[in-house]
Amino acid sequence: SWRRLDGASGYREVKMFGNIKLRTKIMAGFIVIMMLTASVAYVGWDSLSVVTDRFYKVDETDSISKYILQARRHEKNFIIRGEQQWVDETSSAIMKLKTTAENLKKRFRDQKNAQQMDNILAAASRYEKTFAEMVIFLRNKDISTEAREQQLKVFDASLRDSGRAVEREC
Repeated sequence: SWRRLDGASGYREVKMFGNIKLRTKIMAGFIVIMMLTASVAYVGWDSLSVVTDRFYKVDETDSISKYILQARRHEKNFIIRGEQQWVDETSSAIMKLKTTAENLKKRFRDQKNAQQMDNILAAASRYEKTFAEMVIFLRNKDISTEAREQQLKVFDASLRDSGRAVEREC
């Protein structure tokens, strides 16, 4: 209640909601509670969608790291065994890596993150090119063991650097 100066008689109490029906008061209270509930629900839903998006991006970035590690493992299997299966497996892992990086790049709003995906794609392309050169080189049987070992070290260093570049950006 409020007090109001009432001419000569002094103060008189004025009830703020005194003239409003009980039904109207209950409805107004219900509407206010519903609006507060709706605003809390919206904030929760919006926050959940942000967290879900971040989780997706982290999960996809982790997949990129796994794909480069798979490619490196398959590359080593090819060097040891020389079978076409490992060439195909390596190419498949690099293709998955590139597809994931391209899709992830579209989801990023920050230019820095998009640049990181560009760096990953560039490193993956270098890896793919170097691996293809290594496959051609290793299939050439007219190379001496010494030359083969020396060139394998060069290929390995290049492939390792490309793989690390991908991991560094993740």
